[in-house]
Amino acid sequence: SSRDNATLRSQFQDLAAAGVDSAMCSWWGRKDWQGKRDDSGANANTDELIPSVLAAAALAGVGVSFHMEPYGGRTPQTVLDDIRYIHEAYGSHPAVYRENGLPVFWLYDVSAQHSSQDVDAWREVLDSVRGTSLDAIFLCLWFGDR
Repeated sequence: SSRDNATLRSQFQDLAAAGVDSAMCSWWGRKDWQGKRDDSGANANTDELIPSVLAAAALAGVGVSFHMEPYGGRTPQTVLDDIRYIHEAYGSHPAVYRENGLPVFWLYDVSAQHSSQDVDAWREVLDSVRGTSLDAIFLCLWFGDR
């Protein structure tokens, strides 16, 4: 929630002191993404902040998971590219939150309401990473019969 490193360190220290072991970081696409970034119009480039966020989290002993937001032009295929990017850019950082050795991703708006027309493509993308170096735990809201 800040570009100031001292503020980030303080926030993560507060989380650790409260017994919080992980924080979810809103992520609006790769830093070189040229499309729409967010719904507020701020065009926030959260990817630029990730190195500082991870550094502050590591100092406090808190893990960071990625909340992959619905940036403009996001598709199942761009998310696969994003997963690859995040693994390559940040995957070895000790502050990346893991469950059973796998990083955790939250996929916003991958739901029956917003993505039902792409269910097969989402399933194909997520199935394609299983058992590979890109494997992860993916959490999203899905209500439906598929």
